[in-house]
Amino acid sequence: MHLNEAQANRLYDLLSVLALSANEAFGIVPAEELLLPDGSFNLDACKEVLDRVWDDPALIDELTERNPLGLPPRVLAELAPWKDRITGPQLLLGYDRRGRALFSVGESRVAVMGVMQDIEEVVPEEPPTVVFVTLLPFAGLVVYDTMIRLPPVSYGPGFRSMLEKEVQEAAEYPLVETADDFVALARRVNAQHEEDDWARFQRQMDRERWERDGTEPMVKGVHRGELAGLPDEVREKRVNERLQETWYGSEERDLAAELARRAQKVAPVCTFEDTLATDKKADLERDARGLGISGISSLRKAQLAERVAREWLDDPRILRNTLVTCFEAEYATFRELLAAPDGHMEFAEKDAGQHRSLMPCPPISRLFLYEGTFTALVPEELRLQAESLDFDQVEARRARIERVGHLSEVLTELCGAAAVRDLPTRYEGLFGEKIELDDLVDDLLILQKRQGSYPTFELWLDRQAEGYDVARDKAAFAYVIHYSLGDAQIGEDMYDDVLADLEAKGEEVTRDGVSEVLDKLERRIEREKTTRDKMLRPLSPNMSERRSMAPSRWTRRLRLGRPMTGSSGCPRWRTCAGGLTLTFQMTRMTSSIPIM
Repeated sequence: MHLNEAQANRLYDLLSVLALSANEAFGIVPAEELLLPDGSFNLDACKEVLDRVWDDPALIDELTERNPLGLPPRVLAELAPWKDRITGPQLLLGYDRRGRALFSVGESRVAVMGVMQDIEEVVPEEPPTVVFVTLLPFAGLVVYDTMIRLPPVSYGPGFRSMLEKEVQEAAEYPLVETADDFVALARRVNAQHEEDDWARFQRQMDRERWERDGTEPMVKGVHRGELAGLPDEVREKRVNERLQETWYGSEERDLAAELARRAQKVAPVCTFEDTLATDKKADLERDARGLGISGISSLRKAQLAERVAREWLDDPRILRNTLVTCFEAEYATFRELLAAPDGHMEFAEKDAGQHRSLMPCPPISRLFLYEGTFTALVPEELRLQAESLDFDQVEARRARIERVGHLSEVLTELCGAAAVRDLPTRYEGLFGEKIELDDLVDDLLILQKRQGSYPTFELWLDRQAEGYDVARDKAAFAYVIHYSLGDAQIGEDMYDDVLADLEAKGEEVTRDGVSEVLDKLERRIEREKTTRDKMLRPLSPNMSERRSMAPSRWTRRLRLGRPMTGSSGCPRWRTCAGGLTLTFQMTRMTSSIPIM
């Protein structure tokens, strides 16, 4: 159910007047961005202005007093009720027999009219679902401000179950259908939000006062309590110990056995080449390939150790790069051993608990266990190389890598995918420092390698993009994507599916049947990747130039007054003699991030 044409025309007129007035009074966006030279409204800029008004509805009172456009009292009176709006994420319960959308708001159900079409035609997702919307009283009814935004997420079974439960509970809620009842509800709901915001503000002020005056109540178990005043390294050690205790519970642990699993069971040696000789030949071959050494297959183990050692010692950058890219525990162990006399530490098995955080990182650090004694060391030549290293620079680079990782995790959690070439600007906005695109790409590659089988995000290449050529431009076609969309998660899910199929059929995999199972797994993975790629491709910034490839995009024209002529390429309101024409192009983003 939706408004009639006259009501819809009036609603759009009032929204445009409100946007123009607010922007004239408060300068929210540049005037040329809101109202273009051809007399048309830019929908994105208009939404930014209206969002500012909905966030601070007291602006409507100020507009009434200032009246920058000289609006007649009759129009100002129609705008005044919108102070009592309800805005933000709302649960869409479903639709009633009259076609009105039912939203759960403050233990009430609110029946909301569509504007030029039923809301059911605007929202592609089946209810119950969460949408971002602003609800308004208008013409004795409840409407919305013409714009509904879907969060770019899909709902897992846990979250879906929670929504279904709320739908059942909402069936007993009173139904709000009229503008007057909605205004009363909005005042209660908004008053509660203001109280909550004030309480949060008070708590923040209390925390700042406590920190300034040193009078904060100490809470046991957090850094303001038993960890207060400790040096960073001691605090980190205590936190790691507590995490270990939580992880292992109350089980009796054999700390010596845990440390022994990380150690090489040979007599300790100190020179770099000798420590390499204690490795397996396969490990040395892998190291040699990584260093670009040729003729590996013809070399004996001792020769491999000698060649790898020579490459490392001839190029000190290898050590620096390893320290930049290794895990935090490995880096901490390297620094701890450097601080020990001669880069060397020995302790008995009974004292393993005092050194359980040691994490060797061959070949730059080693842990040996021989005849009941642990020996941890940095090979002699690498210890000498480290003396000329600028560890401040190393740690600054490590910190930057962590920041790039944090930015990528946040963006993929919020958006599902983000173009790599946009990340430097976002990085500067978040952390206040510039980063070159090539440097950021290098950091992403380091993170991708470090994360191994359980990444927190992944890199995806749009290989179907026009002009695809990573060799020419390694960032133009690259995106960071949420881990649940990545190859690792797809492989794990398909592996579980194949095993579930076999268990359901009661089949046993024989030696001859392994190849068939692996082929089936590979086919499933490739099909799922293809589906994933089709879903991700519309997120590309170039998608506006390739609309024909976007199956989930549709365009709807809503006529108000004279029909709009000219370009229809971007969403906009357009003023004309007969009223307003709204060309509203909606883009549906398919599911990207699963919740719970």
